[in-house]
Amino acid sequence: MKAGVHILCSFLAELKNITAEPGQNVTLTCRLSDQNQVLVLEWSRTDLQEDEYVFLYRDDKSDSDHQHKSFRNRVFLKDSRMGDGDLSVVLKNATTDDNGTYQSRVEGNGRTRRSVLDSPPICTIHLLVILPGEQRDSEVK
Repeated sequence: MKAGVHILCSFLAELKNITAEPGQNVTLTCRLSDQNQVLVLEWSRTDLQEDEYVFLYRDDKSDSDHQHKSFRNRVFLKDSRMGDGDLSVVLKNATTDDNGTYQSRVEGNGRTRRSVLDSPPICTIHLLVILPGEQRDSEVK
């Protein structure tokens, strides 16, 4: 049975490290401390092009038009209503190609109306997907 990996990230964009094995579903957990409506939620990976996303939510639905092809049909909101400020996404069937640093950004009511790309990350997570038995030097104990 494949287990999911979960990590909680606070409002401050503190870097969190997680380790998973290929085939696992990985939850990139992030929670917004205020309860304002989220108009745009963007999850990106720092090594992707600026116009490519891991996951993008806007206009009350996920938007796959600019989603990087390797993430299509593999990333979804953990809670489709984003209840209680839960901005977490689940990455299905992780592979070593998913290694990298993920960041989430938001634009919502009560926030300055500026480009999501210009806003600071809410959460930053470094994901390391390794084969069973490989050295886990980057794993947080």
